[in-house]
Amino acid sequence: YEILRCLVGSVMGEGEELAPYEEAGFALFEDPTRAVVAIQAMGRLGEAFARPLRLRRPAGGLQLPASTPGEAEAKRLLARAGIESAAEAVLGSAEEAVAFAEGIGYPVVLKLASADIQHKSEIGGVLLGVSDADAVRAGFQLLLRRAAEKAPQARLDGVLVARQLQGGVECFMGIQRDPLFGPVALFGLGGIFVEVLQDVVFRRCPFEVDEAEAMIRSIRGAPL
Repeated sequence: YEILRCLVGSVMGEGEELAPYEEAGFALFEDPTRAVVAIQAMGRLGEAFARPLRLRRPAGGLQLPASTPGEAEAKRLLARAGIESAAEAVLGSAEEAVAFAEGIGYPVVLKLASADIQHKSEIGGVLLGVSDADAVRAGFQLLLRRAAEKAPQARLDGVLVARQLQGGVECFMGIQRDPLFGPVALFGLGGIFVEVLQDVVFRRCPFEVDEAEAMIRSIRGAPL
């Protein structure tokens, strides 16, 4: 068996006196409580790496684009993986938006469709609770004006119209490729709570449904 040891020591000094330890790769803490928390995190990380992956089906199978996809394209990729979303379409005119909204039913959500605008709400690029044809027409034009004023360099695909879902708790999910750990999944409370509460958990991919459920239970907002 491979034996790993964690060495913990106390060093008195500051500045140049501590530099050799930092250059040698030691993690230095002024607060002993933070040092204990770091050791605990290292232990949990070691347990996670040692845990074998038990996948009931092969991972992968989707060819991902090299560049960042827009919202509509990202949802199409998710749908191919079995993750469905509300009925939606990217439209190029206000009348097309009205026709689609009439077909799926009100209320609807209007969003700027652009891969160049990552945080659409920051420029007023999302309209909720749009409840009739006149509101869709007005909202469509309003979003185009806001894009022209606040993100003039962004490439627009049009305006995304989606059925507004009722109830539930808004959550955040994401995948990022960490240079050390590889693909890592994120989950937490969504909307404004992502940055305000930072109630987010991480898991190294791939993993199965039971691990995904454990992620949901482990956030502070799980009782919601």
